[in-house]
Amino acid sequence: ALAQRKSFELEHRIVRPNGVIRTVVDRAVPRFDATGTLVSYVGATIDVTEERQNEAKILALSENLERRVTERTAELDAIHRQLQTALDQSSKQASLLDTMFDQAPLGIMVCDRETGRIERVNRAFCSITGWIEADLRHKTWREITVDSDLAKSNAVAAATLGRDGKAGHLEKRYLRADGSGVWCSTHVVPLAWSGGSHDQNLVIVEDITRRRQSDSRVLEARRAIEAALARSRDAEARYRTMFEEAPLGVALID
Repeated sequence: ALAQRKSFELEHRIVRPNGVIRTVVDRAVPRFDATGTLVSYVGATIDVTEERQNEAKILALSENLERRVTERTAELDAIHRQLQTALDQSSKQASLLDTMFDQAPLGIMVCDRETGRIERVNRAFCSITGWIEADLRHKTWREITVDSDLAKSNAVAAATLGRDGKAGHLEKRYLRADGSGVWCSTHVVPLAWSGGSHDQNLVIVEDITRRRQSDSRVLEARRAIEAALARSRDAEARYRTMFEEAPLGVALID
């Protein structure tokens, strides 16, 4: 600045007589005489210690904030990856459960515990009852139950209500889409989800029409045998009476 005869500004530190170090800024402008000769510099010294200390604090805060933002971003990235992994696993589990639900060999129905409205059914349930899922979603399980089986069905459904609801089993007839009845072994299980919801029942249905028909045939055959035995005993009694009461002597010879 002296060589170029220009103004200058210089920041530096000084040591006071008491040993305290301060930061100052010297600012000066050249003063010339009438001939243009540099005579002196006129300036001032400004103490900027507090300003620089504040700037250092701000810089430290900024660096700390940037570090925390970086760390927090890393944490959020880690959480995001964990959530994505959990979602992927949940999606896989949901897909597996959906497959198990749809492909199960037994009929499955999910219904509202209070109203009985059918919320979901699988293919086997539709095959057993002859209904399509779209139609069943507009019905309650009571609407597809044979009237004479409603009382015992309502009793089992009532037992599932509340947080301490109990599972139940009964054999009942469902009304098929064609109006006929189909005998089914029915298990009713109250569902309790992790969030505390207790508003659905899981109904597992097995078509036992053939077994019931077979049982009926066995019962009819048993009744026919018992009737034949009764007739045989009657015939034997009549024969014995005739033998013993005959007016002539009668003997059986081998």
